[in-house]
Amino acid sequence: MTSQRPRWRERTRLTANMSSSRCSLPLHFTLQTWTANVLEARGKAKITESEFNAYCGLELAMSIWPLNEISEYWSESRFLGQPAFIETMPRTRFQAIRATLQFHAPDDQTLDKINDPLWHSRTMLAYF
Repeated sequence: MTSQRPRWRERTRLTANMSSSRCSLPLHFTLQTWTANVLEARGKAKITESEFNAYCGLELAMSIWPLNEISEYWSESRFLGQPAFIETMPRTRFQAIRATLQFHAPDDQTLDKINDPLWHSRTMLAYF
């Protein structure tokens, strides 16, 4: 029984390393790079890695605590706003990042926008 435990641990470690290095990290970096390039092309400040991570965290937090409007998360009202949102990122910056986040290369001409209803997410779906 003791000889089987190391193999199981090694398999688990290998699977975890493969999934994190091949799927999430390159995709995360690629999305950050594309978003930074689009923001810069629109005359806005490029997004940093920590700012992109903060944006992703705010999106996750918004999915846990759903409100009707994005502005309600940054509200200073007693029953609506969340101080963590205000401290993390200004609402206008959050909206600028959200408006430019793309799951496809900005200049990819191979996308079949007419026949493929998921053309905008095809690059991301290739990872899964």
